[in-house]
Amino acid sequence: MSLQNIRSLAGFERRLNDMTCAGCHQTRGIGGFHFPGVDWMVARPSNSTVVPASPHFFGDQIRRRDILTATRDGRTPDYSRGFSSRPQLRGSAELAGTEYDDGWGAHCYVQRPNAADNDRSFKSWTCAEGLACQVAGQGSRMGMCFVRDR
Repeated sequence: MSLQNIRSLAGFERRLNDMTCAGCHQTRGIGGFHFPGVDWMVARPSNSTVVPASPHFFGDQIRRRDILTATRDGRTPDYSRGFSSRPQLRGSAELAGTEYDDGWGAHCYVQRPNAADNDRSFKSWTCAEGLACQVAGQGSRMGMCFVRDR
């Protein structure tokens, strides 16, 4: 049986980091077991999330619904999950084009023309048409989907 998400050393390293509190918060993934909010009494409230739930929580609802449906129907649930910064879609198109999959603000991976140069764990982390994967610096190929430069 092949793994669904971890297909390389870099994927394994990202999963290990992703499973920690700090790793999840670095991506603002926040696993969904708590909802962040703004503490207006702190010096810099803009460092807090101002939404009732994280993008990961919203993006993970399809997987959670599938677990509940399988349990209800007497089937064995699939508990596997994607990375905190990129939900596992399992063939569902419900999130296609949204910020949870490949839309504006989605986490992405800069693809190189030669397929062999791309990490297998992240090859599906692309951006929707009209968007481009933009990285913060030269040291990483991980970025976010933003409007393509004109």
